[in-house]
Amino acid sequence: MTIGHSLNWLIDKKILGSFLGAIFGPLSYLSGLKFNLIAFPDLYSNIALLSAYWFMMMLIILNFYDSRFLKRLEKR
Repeated sequence: MTIGHSLNWLIDKKILGSFLGAIFGPLSYLSGLKFNLIAFPDLYSNIALLSAYWFMMMLIILNFYDSRFLKRLEKR
């Protein structure tokens, strides 16, 4: 639902969306760290892993949504 509405502008810009996910995804974990809600044994390596994870997941999600979105438009 969110991809279809608020992030619709990223459908054609998958690499940009992936980089934004790699930057802002781990930032949410850093805010949890500031409030002592989570703890990382090694901050920098965990943030690097989270960045890679968010990059890959955003790329997969945007590609998945793009294929589903195009199939729905073709049915109309």
